[in-house]
Amino acid sequence: MNKPFLSMAFSVATLSLVSVACSGSSSDDGSGEDTGGGGGSSGSSGSNTSGTSGSGATTGGSGTTGGATTGGASTTGGASATGGASTTGGASTGGTGSGSPGCESACARIVAAACGTTTQAECVEGCNALSTTCAEEIPPYTECVSNPANAITCDPTAMAANIAGCDDVIQDLSVCGVCQPTTGDMACGMCSRGSCCDVLQTYVGAADVEVFDACVTPCADTACVDACAAASPIAGAAYAAVSECQLGTCGEECVCEANPDDTDCVACLKVGCCAELVPYVSSEDIDGFATCVEPCADQACVDGCITDFPEAGEAYNVLIGCAEVSCLDQCGA
Repeated sequence: MNKPFLSMAFSVATLSLVSVACSGSSSDDGSGEDTGGGGGSSGSSGSNTSGTSGSGATTGGSGTTGGATTGGASTTGGASATGGASTTGGASTGGTGSGSPGCESACARIVAAACGTTTQAECVEGCNALSTTCAEEIPPYTECVSNPANAITCDPTAMAANIAGCDDVIQDLSVCGVCQPTTGDMACGMCSRGSCCDVLQTYVGAADVEVFDACVTPCADTACVDACAAASPIAGAAYAAVSECQLGTCGEECVCEANPDDTDCVACLKVGCCAELVPYVSSEDIDGFATCVEPCADQACVDGCITDFPEAGEAYNVLIGCAEVSCLDQCGA
């Protein structure tokens, strides 16, 4: 199973996103948390004759003929949003305006916990930003978070405020807010929120999403992702659906979006060979092809892998052809 793309930047302070990790105690840092996890599931390593795909790298390597690949990278998991508020109504009805008691008091408690870098102004702005789309979810969120009976403790590792007793309202708001665009979204995030909203909401709302998220975030290969999915099957199935939707609907936006970890070869392929890169990364048999071709030291070995895994193999050949023309300097040996 491929990871959804990391380039879906869900940890955006302008929306004051709420972490979806809220089982034992609700987590809210006012700034957001990426639940998709990082790392690619089909990166590459080069052989003597061509760039190949290998599981576990974020980006592809290169071979002597200039071939290289980039793997499916993580992102997206789900994210969530903090309480927002309406620009008109009163706190008693759930709608609150800028500087309203609901948002102000909830944010004051979050900021006072000093678990992150968000400011009161940023938190309130994010709270109010969801007033229209999440009007039903805002009142119970701000009421629960504002309640001094619900203890807030700081998780220094996650830089998040854990709010006891607010699990359900935070998750409800998370599901509602995950599809809302943010000023920090890049092309992949914007496309995914708009085109993959249903599967994103299913993922964020999964009962086992917290356990799955903690498991999958450090994964660097397909075997790890699959093990996490087996242990948390509800979130795992939703996670796979997010990846499938991103590749099918937002392929160019997500596969070819620049990543600071890209090698010169991969960065060139994303610009010069994007149309060829997407089918390769999206191939149904890419994991098998990657495993087969990684140790290859000659063309005969590569050709055997292409025969055994024809979809990825054919896409690989096309990608190599483009790389030899467009990215020879960057991807050549």
